[in-house]
Amino acid sequence: MVAELKMDDGHWEAFMADRLPTELDDEIKKSRAAFVNASKLMDPEEVKSLMPISFPMTHVLPGQEYMAIARYPIDEWMASGQPILSTIKLCLKIAEKDLENLQSVFDTAVKCEKHEQKMIDAGKSRL
Repeated sequence: MVAELKMDDGHWEAFMADRLPTELDDEIKKSRAAFVNASKLMDPEEVKSLMPISFPMTHVLPGQEYMAIARYPIDEWMASGQPILSTIKLCLKIAEKDLENLQSVFDTAVKCEKHEQKMIDAGKSRL
């Protein structure tokens, strides 16, 4: 999926991200308020550091900010090796901000990451 992130200076970046595994999504839903609060502790630059590559957002109507209406440079992305942000790694970073309330999210993310690595090693990534 293409995701968008507004940086502190007001410009938008677009990047590709994988889908959140169902079991991790379910665990986050159990601690939604704590997860949202912990995610607010991450600044955009910290999130951006998890992205293997991003592109400046190109809105269809110049001068207008219409989220989810943009041109994503698929050709450039493919030429870069199709890098994707791992939602599992993002959830790990967020959970680390509040392990007291998000230990179960962290533990589930670790399990998902191990499973994902096994699938990659077997040539069967979920992507």
